[in-house]
Amino acid sequence: MLYLPFFAHWILMKRGPRWIVLLDQTYLKAFGTIYEDTKYISRFSEPLWHTSIFCIRRLFVAIAVVFSQDFLLLQVAVYAYANILMLGFYMNVKPLQDKFSNIIETLNESFVLLTFYHVVIFLPGLMPEEF
Repeated sequence: MLYLPFFAHWILMKRGPRWIVLLDQTYLKAFGTIYEDTKYISRFSEPLWHTSIFCIRRLFVAIAVVFSQDFLLLQVAVYAYANILMLGFYMNVKPLQDKFSNIIETLNESFVLLTFYHVVIFLPGLMPEEF
């Protein structure tokens, strides 16, 4: 299951040089919503990783939740690092077409991280007993 985002990205890269395949109308008809609002007119292929990285992040968080049920700190670390890496990706690559969408995604990740900070504060076992 972890290979699916990599496989989808590999197929996309094999079909044409980087972003050319996204200009094909038959491909857009079949898979257009996957790359909706993605900046695909680019010299680099980083914006095309937007969907793949998003799916990979979700899979890693789901695997951490399912297989590390007894290790709460591991789940917290996986979620926090995945969120920070996605925030860095949005800030550096800016994978969406318009500036407003990139700002909204960056704010979304920032607010999720801010909210997650409060979750970490109230985790059982992290606070001293006298509080």
